[in-house]
Amino acid sequence: MRISRSRTQESGIPTASMADIAFLLIIFFMITSIDQPDKTSLKLPKSFQRYDIPRGAAFISVDAEGMVRFSAGKEPSQLVQDSEEIYYKAVQLVAFNPTYEFIIKAGKKMEYRYVDELIDALRRANATSVWLLTQQSTVD
Repeated sequence: MRISRSRTQESGIPTASMADIAFLLIIFFMITSIDQPDKTSLKLPKSFQRYDIPRGAAFISVDAEGMVRFSAGKEPSQLVQDSEEIYYKAVQLVAFNPTYEFIIKAGKKMEYRYVDELIDALRRANATSVWLLTQQSTVD
């Protein structure tokens, strides 16, 4: 009686399931990532009222030296020359979406004239929603 030998199967790694895992990881990191268009560190003025800032709004930040940075909401902030450049960028955004929102982030110890110039530029660009970012004070 003849005994037949069993064939040896070659071992392999299933690549289809690896692609599924990679796809799920990409989806997970896309969902959990946080948009941080403006990373300028400033000491903000205090306020007693608290409102949630709108997502996707344009950020305009001004530091104590008057350096202005602008972000349309999704990309990192970039240094701009003056309030006229803010005006031109705001005109483009408002032309695309008339209800586009703008957030001004100004330092606590800066001169108010910088904020006044920015608000004036946004007013000329017909921006209807302008927020001033503040630090919430708690009342005990």
